Amino acid sequence: MGVLRVIGDSLRVGVDAQSLERVHQLDDLMRTALPLARRVVVLSPDRDSGCSFVAGHLCTVLAARRQGRVLAVNASGRRESLLAFAGVTTDARLDGNTQRRRAGARSAQEATDPLVRAPSGPYALDLGCDTTSPSSESTWLESVQPAGRFFDVTVTDLGVWKPLEHAAVLDAQHVALIVTSATRDGLQRALDLGLHLQPRGVTPHVAVVDSTAGANTALPAILKQSPFPASYVPFLRRADRNQTPAAYASLPLKGRLAMLELAAGIVEACGGAR
Repeated sequence: MGVLRVIGDSLRVGVDAQSLERVHQLDDLMRTALPLARRVVVLSPDRDSGCSFVAGHLCTVLAARRQGRVLAVNASGRRESLLAFAGVTTDARLDGNTQRRRAGARSAQEATDPLVRAPSGPYALDLGCDTTSPSSESTWLESVQPAGRFFDVTVTDLGVWKPLEHAAVLDAQHVALIVTSATRDGLQRALDLGLHLQPRGVTPHVAVVDSTAGANTALPAILKQSPFPASYVPFLRRADRNQTPAAYASLPLKGRLAMLELAAGIVEACGGAR
């Protein structure tokens, strides 16, 4: 019989006695005090790698485990972004006037009042822009950065990395979570991207999303050779496909534990970032 441990308001992890100590360790790490206003960007060198899946569940875990506010930002230009996987079902876009007032916020209330809040905890902001647009960088900088000081962690789903369009946004981050598929080519591109970002002062962390149900048995050994932290994330479908996207508690146990491990790694990276 597993031990049921309640984590936050919406996250429940059932673990056996052998795993319980590790869950307690991760729980303590998730509560680590961080420097103010950490910024995490989630991006991928390739399409259809599970970037939004990882980003949405990361926001859910962070909001459940940490006392500070978490802001989830969709800058991917896609409808099924991290917001959908965090359980946001209403329009999270802001009109121009509201956005400008929020950018000048002088209190947490002014920064959060216009925002939708997901049932899983994070606040949500949909930039509603096409990331191929030349204005996408300025849109993020004007919409996210000024009021970002009122949030413990801001997680931005950037989608597929575009070197020319995303440079300024990446330079404003503390941690880059690079999501890739569990293939040799995908992992190599993710590592190359991480090595490219390190000299810019951004701390890289790789998440390898495995949709093969663990068929690649060599993957754990490969990840240990990464030049920077790398996490394994099984891509697991919801048990009930009619549920609202991102019903986190509906993920199988190994998926929830993997996301808890990843989120703890991101907190640790945020603590050590510039």
